[in-house]
Amino acid sequence: NSITSDEKTHITVGYINLRFNDYQFNIEHPPFVKQIAALPLLFLKLHFPFDIYRVSVPDDIVKIQNAFLYKIGNDLDFMLFLSRIPNILIAALLGLFIYLYSKRLNGIFAGFISLALFVFSPLFLGHSSLVTMDTTISCFYFVAIYYLMRYFETEKIGLLIGVAAFTGLSFISKFSGLLLVPVLYILIFMRGFYQVKEPEKSTLKNWIRNLIIFLPFLIFSVSYKKSFRLIMPALAVYIFSYIFYNKRMLFSKISFIGKTLLIVLVVAFTLIILDYTDYSWFPFHSATKAYFKGFSYFEGHAQYGQDSYLLGVNSKSGGWWYYFPLAIFLKEPFITLVFFLLGIAGLCIKREKILTKAVLVLPAFVYLFIAMFINKLNIGIRHILPVYPFLFVTAGYSVSIIRNSKAMKYLLSLLIVILAVDVLTSYPAHLSYFNRLVGGFKNGYKYLGDSNIAWGQDWKRLKEYIEKNGINKITIDAAFSCDKVCDYYHIPYSIVTNEEALMPVKGYYAVETTAFPAKRIKWLNKIKPVEWVGGSLLIYKITEGDINLLQGLRKTRSFS
Repeated sequence: NSITSDEKTHITVGYINLRFNDYQFNIEHPPFVKQIAALPLLFLKLHFPFDIYRVSVPDDIVKIQNAFLYKIGNDLDFMLFLSRIPNILIAALLGLFIYLYSKRLNGIFAGFISLALFVFSPLFLGHSSLVTMDTTISCFYFVAIYYLMRYFETEKIGLLIGVAAFTGLSFISKFSGLLLVPVLYILIFMRGFYQVKEPEKSTLKNWIRNLIIFLPFLIFSVSYKKSFRLIMPALAVYIFSYIFYNKRMLFSKISFIGKTLLIVLVVAFTLIILDYTDYSWFPFHSATKAYFKGFSYFEGHAQYGQDSYLLGVNSKSGGWWYYFPLAIFLKEPFITLVFFLLGIAGLCIKREKILTKAVLVLPAFVYLFIAMFINKLNIGIRHILPVYPFLFVTAGYSVSIIRNSKAMKYLLSLLIVILAVDVLTSYPAHLSYFNRLVGGFKNGYKYLGDSNIAWGQDWKRLKEYIEKNGINKITIDAAFSCDKVCDYYHIPYSIVTNEEALMPVKGYYAVETTAFPAKRIKWLNKIKPVEWVGGSLLIYKITEGDINLLQGLRKTRSFS
């Protein structure tokens, strides 16, 4: 894939974060994913536009990234290759934990089903190789819940630290990771009141010792009012449990809840501090303040939304509550949808603890609920990617339906093979994938727009196409800025003019699928494309006959 829209900013800002310890740019996203993407670039001798950077304000990141990536002699393709490796490794880690979680709940065959659905997921194949936050938050959000499930079983402190660490990594990967806070409160309270162990002996000496060790981290993590509000309920429960402690079981449960929540949240917010602070002086200058300043930008964007497209309708803001459920139906392979339904049925009929089911279902439900009813940003199914690992594990419950039937195992295995063939033969259009029920990616632009189908990923493929076909000039229309990348790859292009949008001239046109919902080019549905490049670019070869046809349609007023 050529560099996509958001990668331009993430790679550049990550490099600035690491090299100059400067966090003023692109604060709408936390720095961690940008930092790990840019980390390999520190080992290269790269040119950097210091003249632009020194006089820049936060809104000038586009000027910096255009110079850094395209204009001053850096090897964009090699930079892109190195920057994408960390996200790919994180995706592999996610696959491992999906298998482990599903296997633990339903056995090896269930683990195989869940892993296969992940491996042959067009969404993860499309997004895991990009420098964006969606795969990373999906991994860390899911792994935090996996360790929470394990901790509930054994109460080993090492597993609790795993919960805390991956919760913190979720926080600094994407602001939606903060949804783990209400999820953790609910699940840990549920677990506390399921507790049947005898209360542990506690002394004032032990309590004071633990508090002294924990106090510096606690002070830093509540150093800003918003982080204080999130941690304060856990702290209140923790203090209450020790002030009024006695040997009755109720106080043991309250103590478990308070201690567990406090450890997880304080460690998680400490990771925010470590990621944001410049270490120039001590203490850390309320690093969570910088974090929540970025969160306010993210929150405003989610609250007010932006231009969206669904089923032929454009929306300036607000979106649709059913956008994401419908997007799942449109973009997931039919076989995957079948497994989801079988898994949900199996989850319902299998007899196991309510808490076990709640740990699996609640994190996905909360994330999806917020995306549907509170978030008004309907620009891509990637925004609910963290829901999918839980759906894959839920699909593993399909083994509860087949029980020990060998014939059914063979049938489910055959469905996985069919899924693999379907998805692998859709290469290289994984980012633009739509299922066969709606006609595949060639019909996808009729239903969804933006990063669901076109994100600037196919310009290198266009370069290969025009070289292969000996095309000397091509006219382009694209929503995602193509001029810098087309110049970089020496594509002989011009931009569609207003006159050409009404009536084309002879020659080749490359039209991004986002042009259909934009409705700027009036002749798109009157002429058939001669080729698709990747999943986002349609190639038109306009002839004299095509022009005569369009002129005739205009005279009969059937041209619009």
